[in-house]
Amino acid sequence: MTRRRDLPDGLDGRAFSVRAALDLGVSPGRLRRQDLTAPFHGVRVSAADHDAGDVWLRCRAYAVRMPPGQLFSHITAAALHGIPLPRRFDTAPLHVSTFSPAQSPRVVGIVGHRLKPGTVEPASLRRLRVVSILDAWCQCATLLSIDELVIAGDHLVGGRYPQKTTGQLRRAVDSRRGVRGSRSLVAALELVRPGSESPRETELRLLLIRGGLPQPELNIDVFGKNGRFIGRGDLVYRRHKVLVEYDGSQHADDRRQFHRDVNRLEELSDNDWRVVRVLKEHMNADRADIVTRVRNALLAKGWRQ
Repeated sequence: MTRRRDLPDGLDGRAFSVRAALDLGVSPGRLRRQDLTAPFHGVRVSAADHDAGDVWLRCRAYAVRMPPGQLFSHITAAALHGIPLPRRFDTAPLHVSTFSPAQSPRVVGIVGHRLKPGTVEPASLRRLRVVSILDAWCQCATLLSIDELVIAGDHLVGGRYPQKTTGQLRRAVDSRRGVRGSRSLVAALELVRPGSESPRETELRLLLIRGGLPQPELNIDVFGKNGRFIGRGDLVYRRHKVLVEYDGSQHADDRRQFHRDVNRLEELSDNDWRVVRVLKEHMNADRADIVTRVRNALLAKGWRQ
């Protein structure tokens, strides 16, 4: 309880600058106590409240000392916008950009960038200055693999309420022709498809098309012979009545959902649909077997290579 008693109310429970603390009468010795941590030079935050894997907490801590001309960019902005990213970036340094002629940030824990004025669109997220979601996706081209870029792109144009269209992605990519990472953007854009609702669905779709199988429809409604709605299919080959379903076992302990899934699968079978279920364990093992299973299902339903 000592920390809460001897820090001024305006500093307790949030990141603050050393200068602000000194101005409020906090002693230098108090700022060196172990209950406070220094995520960045000149910044203090409660050690109990700070999580190095929480990008929002780290960005708010840096924002305490962030000059007006800087904004979060690249991978960091993508994370703030909610774009799915590989776990290796969870505790990676924050990416912060400024505009010429200002110098890029040089701070431990920060990857600094200097941008030409007018090349990105600034935005605001919960009072944090960031580049726009499209700019963040494009900037990630220098840090992500092609497949990781596709997963991020599918997120932007996918789901029930897409944030962007493929046309908007294409215009953003076209505006960056010749810029570092532009080839990766072009390659990724050709693989982005609307409709995906999870990174695993995108991974599965890429696996199938690279295995020589046709492009499936994504998350579409499936109806029975009598017009009755059966459910939504993850990856659907409507013409051949083959449905590929990714099951991350999120309903393994939900008996009610489990029974609904069983009933739905039976109804699909009664309506001549062939269902291929892909589990998380399948994706982590021999992926070639997944392609074989889907190919065999398509061949059995009349598909010809």
